[in-house]
This record gives sequence, C-alpha cells and structure tokens, in this order.
Amino acid sequence: MLAWDYSNPNVIEVRYEDLIKNEETEFKKIFLHYGLTEAQVLEALEIVRQCSFKKLAKRQSGQENRKSHFRKGISGDWENYFTSEHIQIFEELFPDALEKLGYSWKRSSSIQSYLKLGNQLQKQDKLEEAISAYRKAIEQNPTFYASYHNLGEVFTQ
Repeated sequence: MLAWDYSNPNVIEVRYEDLIKNEETEFKKIFLHYGLTEAQVLEALEIVRQCSFKKLAKRQSGQENRKSHFRKGISGDWENYFTSEHIQIFEELFPDALEKLGYSWKRSSSIQSYLKLGNQLQKQDKLEEAISAYRKAIEQNPTFYASYHNLGEVFTQ
C-alpha cells in the first residue's frame, strides 16, 4: 500500500473506518469510480444494505461474538489487542507505515494511557477522576468500545 500511486485515476483509496461511518456514501463512490450507472448503483446499494453487519450478524455494531466470522463490525478494534511489544515489532518491520497511511500510534498510545489511568483510578475508588479519564479516551476515539464499557462500570458502582 505504501508503494501505491494514489494519484493514479485507476486507484481508489477506501478506508474501513470510512465505510463504517458512512456506508452508502462510500460504496456509492466506489461504484461510480468503476463506472456503474445510477440504476446499477441503486441496485448495488440495495445489495450493500442486505449484506450489512447488522443484517448478517443479527446484532448491532460493537457487540462482539468471538465465534462469529462477523466479530464486531467496528473500526479501530486493533487498539484493543496491539500491545506496546506489537507496536515495536510492527515499527521495526514497517517504519513509519501507519503515519504515511494516515494513522498514528500516538493516538492509540494516548487512548491506552487514558484507559489505564481510568482503570487505576477506579480501583482506588476515585470515580469522578476515572470518569474523566474514560471520557478523554472516548474523545480520542469514539469507536473504542473499552472506554464506554469501563465508563459504564463506574456508573454501576
């Protein structure tokens, strides 16, 4: 992907997070790029609707089923699994790749820091401070489910 010529009119960049955020607009852009007529686009968009995560998985995005091929239907979930060791190995193999593709470890590290801080504060019964930390993690990435989950845990205490 790093070597792709994004200025080439035959190349279209599609990001999963954009598809999740605005499925119809992004798929329409793809279909028009490849020359579908308006009528074909409408038909293709109906297929997209029939193949949506909600339809196929029979649950809302963000609800995980580890046994299903359709795990969560959200973007950014890698942040829940990439440790600092994973990041170090990835950086050694593909230096600056994420930044060149418009992503950032720094944002992920910041989210993880707020989440860890919130967890520590929650264990110390500093609930207002924990709430603040989780909300900062949510500001960094509104699709990062763990922040919402942990925030909900505080509210149930």
